[in-house]
Parts: sequence; C-alpha cells; structure tokens
Amino acid sequence: MTSAVILTDRHAGVALENNKPVILNYVQQLKKITPEIIIISDSPMDYLPFVKSSARILSYYKHEGSVLSGLHTALTLCKEKDIWLLHENIKLPPLRLLKHLQHEKRKLRNPNLILPFGSCSSPYYGIYDKMLLPMIAEAHYTNSRINDLLRVACFAQPTYRRKQAQNSHAVE
Repeated sequence: MTSAVILTDRHAGVALENNKPVILNYVQQLKKITPEIIIISDSPMDYLPFVKSSARILSYYKHEGSVLSGLHTALTLCKEKDIWLLHENIKLPPLRLLKHLQHEKRKLRNPNLILPFGSCSSPYYGIYDKMLLPMIAEAHYTNSRINDLLRVACFAQPTYRRKQAQNSHAVE
C-alpha cells in the first residue's frame, strides 16, 4: 500500500477554497484509496481542528519547509513502504492516477521513484519508496535541491493519458 503525503506552504496558514479548508477535501478523497494520510506542516496545530484523527500531522524535518525536508519526514515516519507526494496548493489529481502509478511501479519491478507525465521537473504526484531515504538524507544534508535529487533518482516516468486511464483495468 501507499501512504498519501500532503505538504503545506511555510507560514501560509490553511489554504481555503470556497471558504472551506482545501485539506479537508483532500483527506476525504484520499481516505477512499489509501490507509494512511500524512500532512506535513510547519504549523501542525492549524490543521488539527480540520482533520482531527483522519490524518497524521507532522512537522518538517528541518524548519525551512523544503520538499526534501518533507520527503525526509514522510519516508522516515510513514507506516507504508511508499508515499504519494501531494501539495495542499496544487490541485488534487484524479485518484485513479495513484492506482495507475502503483501498477506501473509493479510492472517496472519496483523502482524507487516513479513520476507521472514523463517529466522529472516536479516532485509532486510521484511515488517515493523508503529505499530513497538515504539518498534524500544525503541531498538534504548537502543542501541540494529537490531537482538535483530527481535527476539522480528518476528511475521511471510512465506517461499518464486520460484515454489510457479510462480504458485500462489498472487505473479503475
């Protein structure tokens, strides 16, 4: 199984859409497909009233709130072998994307990192394996950027197309 991890912006407060917390919609949707939801924030108490016990709320590993810091926290403390990385301020993708990526990961003999859309330019929507933790820790301690890690660790990049998803049993 795969844990869903939602990163939040540093000191931005809870993002709202139509006067409702975006995170609430994310958690409600993600509960349908994943056994564990983790929210990583530099102000965890802001999120507690909205998610209560529906998600684990953790702080960034280091206080700068970088993607690497969030990945480090998530992979260190998640219960599952993989995480699906999301961001509170980036639209939640179709939930079938996770199933598609999981299928691709199995088909490709379990790569450590699998990113959709055929691009290593964005860390979001990717599935990260716990086996990447030493590489993430090293990148974090050497003040590398997430794009440096993606260039080195990007093992698989399946292309996700809506028509394929609609016709494939793997993503239904």
